Amino acid sequence: MSKGIKRLISVVSVFFLVISGIYFVPTEAQAATGKIVLTQKKATLYAGEYTNIKVKKVKNLKNTEVKFSSNNKKVATVSSKGYVSAKKKGKAVITVTSKANKKVKARFNLTVKSKPKKVQLTLSETSATIKSGETYAIKIKKALGLSSKAVVCSSKNENIATVTADGKITGVSVGNTDIVVCSAVNKKAKAVFKVVVKADDTNVVTPQPEVTPEVTPEVTPEVTPETTPETTPEVTPEVTPETTPETTPEVTPETTIEPGLYDATTNELKIKWADLVANGTIKIDIGEISTNWDDETNTNASSDILDGKLVIPENYISFSSYAFAECNKLTEVNIPVMYMGNFVFWGCDSLEKADVSVNVTELSPGTFQDCTNLKTVSIERYVTTIGQSVFRNCTSLETVELPENLKEIAGHAFSGCTKLNSINLPKNMTKIGVAVFDNCSSLTSITVPDSVTSIGEAAFRDCTKLTQITLPKQLDMLSGKLFQRCTSLTSINIPETVTTIGYEAFSECSGLTAITIPNVVTVIEQSAFYYCTGITEITIPDGVTEIGDHAFDGCEKLAVIHYNGTAEGYPWAAPLLAE
Repeated sequence: MSKGIKRLISVVSVFFLVISGIYFVPTEAQAATGKIVLTQKKATLYAGEYTNIKVKKVKNLKNTEVKFSSNNKKVATVSSKGYVSAKKKGKAVITVTSKANKKVKARFNLTVKSKPKKVQLTLSETSATIKSGETYAIKIKKALGLSSKAVVCSSKNENIATVTADGKITGVSVGNTDIVVCSAVNKKAKAVFKVVVKADDTNVVTPQPEVTPEVTPEVTPEVTPETTPETTPEVTPEVTPETTPETTPEVTPETTIEPGLYDATTNELKIKWADLVANGTIKIDIGEISTNWDDETNTNASSDILDGKLVIPENYISFSSYAFAECNKLTEVNIPVMYMGNFVFWGCDSLEKADVSVNVTELSPGTFQDCTNLKTVSIERYVTTIGQSVFRNCTSLETVELPENLKEIAGHAFSGCTKLNSINLPKNMTKIGVAVFDNCSSLTSITVPDSVTSIGEAAFRDCTKLTQITLPKQLDMLSGKLFQRCTSLTSINIPETVTTIGYEAFSECSGLTAITIPNVVTVIEQSAFYYCTGITEITIPDGVTEIGDHAFDGCEKLAVIHYNGTAEGYPWAAPLLAE
């Protein structure tokens, strides 16, 4: 049979297969192989309330971005980030659609009840007295006109008492302050809990009654028996409660500062918030704040006007992505919202100070990326995740106090923070992402808590001044390029749980002179100790079964290798075994 006839038969066969549907033509069901999983599929709200639709995961799609839409905007609207605002009685379906495949969708069913005549939070108790170091839990007695009893709590003076988002108070120092309890679904519903913190050693106060009786008997017979008992109790209570409450409100006047734009030098109000909104400098859409950012030109038309310190009111839900990006004259800002888009303050290279409020639980990717003059950041204790590249290339940032509830720092979060010289990682952290501290060239020491089980590749790459690091005891692998070019590192204790030393983990660590490889290590990947020119002797456990190419290549002073194992891989121990 000729080649031409064979080719003709093949073409005809393929044609019939396509027509019959047997040939690989994906059906609609096959095309939509992805899946969007929501943390919650339905909710019931009162009109005037809000909630946030959260995507738990996007399966089988490389692009995980989604968009939101409402089928009944008169009942409920939804922002580009999934913040739902209930408008009037009725039902609505919020559709979450994959940007990569429009056929992949998830639905969130919302029922909206009529707006209640009154909303009110009632606490079981409205005050408490505790000692420094003691805790007290605020309890919600009633949530009138609210769909949920969930609250967000904040302390007006954290030097006296701190509080978790759900209301657990901890006494810090002597004094009194207010705890503001705000509904998680309606910011208009608030309550105030008063807390008094006394010294831990109560014996300091009790001697006073003993002194009073000694003086009283001598004065009482001749002067006034009635005067002494009356004056002593009256004076004491009046002094204590009156002086402290009077000073406390003056210390925390933040809530009284009028929202708007202030002069960075004189601190005088230049433009009121209402005027910024009226003239279009600030845009508001369903509780979401944005400015005049242009995606195509990467410019912000609001940047010339936003010159100085910006005080944002607390009655908004979110910042849109790139909300204040490239506002190059903005010097200081507060962040009072609950949710944030990506790259909110990206490229604000005059921004020096930022305060993240108690409502925020996650700093979204790129929040302060390329804010090259950012020096001070206040992050409230409720933040659990610092997203990817949040402080990337913040070259003026020297120190950061991380919140105690922080669990994860995502990739490149502090990459390029060349002035960052110290950082304390919270004791309950579990994950450090890829290149988190890459090129933090001023960082000298760091302790990674034992709760951390995963450290990403290149996490400490190019930390050229790093001399001391403590690794967690549960770590099972040193990721690739983990300490690459940490030229000041002279020694390191590798945890006894580590079984794999990743590729280029210590490559070009020219100052490294001594290292002990744990007996449980079985794999040393390629170029793991490439050009560690200071190492003179090393012992490799006999249990190591795999040693990658060039593992010790360039180790000029390496004269003795102790190893009796059977690992293969040439020339893994250059220069000794390469020739």
